[in-house]
Amino acid sequence: CAGTLQPGASDTVRIRFSPSNTGQKNASLDLASNDAMNPATRVPLRGYGSAGTPALSIQPASLAYDTLTVGAQRERSAVVSNTGTLVLTITSQQVLGADASDFTITRTCAGTLQPGASDTVRIRFSPSAPGAKAASLRITSNDPQRPTADVALRGVGVVAQTAQIVVTPVSVAFGRVGPAGSALRTLWVQNTGGAQLVISAQRVTGADSSVFVIAQ
Repeated sequence: CAGTLQPGASDTVRIRFSPSNTGQKNASLDLASNDAMNPATRVPLRGYGSAGTPALSIQPASLAYDTLTVGAQRERSAVVSNTGTLVLTITSQQVLGADASDFTITRTCAGTLQPGASDTVRIRFSPSAPGAKAASLRITSNDPQRPTADVALRGVGVVAQTAQIVVTPVSVAFGRVGPAGSALRTLWVQNTGGAQLVISAQRVTGADSSVFVIAQ
């Protein structure tokens, strides 16, 4: 801090702890001043030198697969990292939860990660039935502070949309028509389904198909 402080003034002292080896470390900050009542001030300093540890980190905290048709599939990725100072050993990679069977690990991360290294886990979502699905990816390691890390997995299964044709009326009566005459009737074709309806053919069939013609 500054060598002199005016009445009411203050300043800071910054102290860095950098242990050269392991174990408990003790020291003190001593301040001598012209304070008549307290000329010597001592602040105890304590720290512990550590050999270092691995540190498990996984991002993101959750994976959203959104809406997916039953039987279809979609993949998402999570990144596992070692933010510590010693080698991180991955001991388990698994999917847990009520809907775990709808989520599959398609790529596991490496079994060991050096300090600062990272790797990817890929998880596939393939809903077996409609409805909201939830599970979690759990990574277990030798991190002494955080041995497990979870990623929430969420998705929704829906039934595939299909086209549905409805023709009205269901039968057509032309009545009596003379040899030189004709009669015209109209049918309505409607798609009541949830997907596009494709009409691939329109023709008249049957024993007397020659006297019935689709009018343009």
